[in-house]
Amino acid sequence: MLAPDVPSRHFISMGALTSLKQFFSRSAPLTTQIANPFLHLDVSSAAREMRLAARAEENGQRELPTSDAHMLDGVEREILDRVSAVARQADQESAAQFEAYDSRIAGFGLLTQIPAISLASTQAVGEMKAAVVQANLRLTTARDNVSQSYAQLRAFQSEHGLRRPAQLSKPFMATTGAIILTWVGETVANAFLLGQNDDLGLVGGTVAAATVGGLNIGVAAFVGRKIWPLISLKASGSRTLGIALTALWGLFVLVWNLLAAHYRDAKVAGVAKPEVAALDLFGTAPDSLYSWGLLIAGVLFSIIAAHSAFRMDDPYPGYGEVTREHQSRCADYSGEVEDVTTDLTEIWKDAIETASEARSELAGQLEDRDRAIAGRSNFARRYSQFSRELESAANQLLTIYREANRAARSSPAPSHFDEPFSLPEPPIPPAPKLQVKEADIEAADASLAAASEKLSAAYQDGVNGFETLEALKARLLNG
Repeated sequence: MLAPDVPSRHFISMGALTSLKQFFSRSAPLTTQIANPFLHLDVSSAAREMRLAARAEENGQRELPTSDAHMLDGVEREILDRVSAVARQADQESAAQFEAYDSRIAGFGLLTQIPAISLASTQAVGEMKAAVVQANLRLTTARDNVSQSYAQLRAFQSEHGLRRPAQLSKPFMATTGAIILTWVGETVANAFLLGQNDDLGLVGGTVAAATVGGLNIGVAAFVGRKIWPLISLKASGSRTLGIALTALWGLFVLVWNLLAAHYRDAKVAGVAKPEVAALDLFGTAPDSLYSWGLLIAGVLFSIIAAHSAFRMDDPYPGYGEVTREHQSRCADYSGEVEDVTTDLTEIWKDAIETASEARSELAGQLEDRDRAIAGRSNFARRYSQFSRELESAANQLLTIYREANRAARSSPAPSHFDEPFSLPEPPIPPAPKLQVKEADIEAADASLAAASEKLSAAYQDGVNGFETLEALKARLLNG
């Protein structure tokens, strides 16, 4: 059964908690001056500015207003107009202030999402568990590949009677590097001798030496990598072929290096056609000790090259390839476990951080809301107090004018001089109703705290449930 397709990275996100982040930003702070936003009416200054005493004396001497007057005179109306102007401005400022407070109280987004918080907490736990399921799905294919590679490796070992681990590639200098060094060594050893009596001098000798050594080392490397492993096979035909080809190669090494030694002798002697002379001399011993040395060195170099090529992989054909494939699949699985663990950890950290931020913001917005409610209440009280103070100021101004008027007149003052002025009650709008109670907020906070614990538990269960490569190997080896 094929594993379902799943994304390779960040396979799921905690959308439930993340959606709450849009409510984290708090409303803009109040900018209106709360302490004393109203104009102050200075009674003494206003009385002097309006010349109340002088105007009262003038009107009193003229017996104005008349004793039977029921309407306010011009001075009284001017006093009340001034007071009313101050009151109207205070009403306007207060209306804007109350609107700012009410907007502030209603503007805490997270507090309006209390029902959603509990739901998001529950959904977040479900999303974490879903993330664990997705992570396990990601591991399915890699785990199946490891199981298959184990079966393939066991089958190969059983078929070929192998009870040892594969001898995989040796370091570069022990194999390919050694082959190259043998070719370079043989080339350098032959270059100076073969350069004698050569039209191109040392260059020609180096090219000839590289060609002779290249064929000697190249064939040896081929034999070591392709022929010698045949001797390890169980099939008698393959083993016989390997032994026969190895013997044939040994004969080739002797013949080739002997011909090369005669060729060197012919080059030193200045023979016109040294290659023909080498063939004519075949079957005889080299002429010089140096040629003997190069003959022996050529044989040794070829053996070293063959042995180095043989060590490039396990001597049993195919065993190294099967083992490397198995190791690659094991490495893939181990890397996949690490990847899904990292992804799940990132999801868990983000979810826990979001839940923590939500709890902190919840407390902060509650504190800000309570502060705004207290500020509104204090402002309403101050507004009401100012209205009474303004009413008192109006009556003080009227008293200054009326008393001075009475003192200056001979007739009785009109009856309304004894009537105090009263301002209407200030227009204080009712406080907005709180849709979210403190108990609801505490319940939401508890829900977030519980969700954090459940998220951590689901994360730990998921991570602990991922089968490590060592555990998988032990399980496969045991059955």
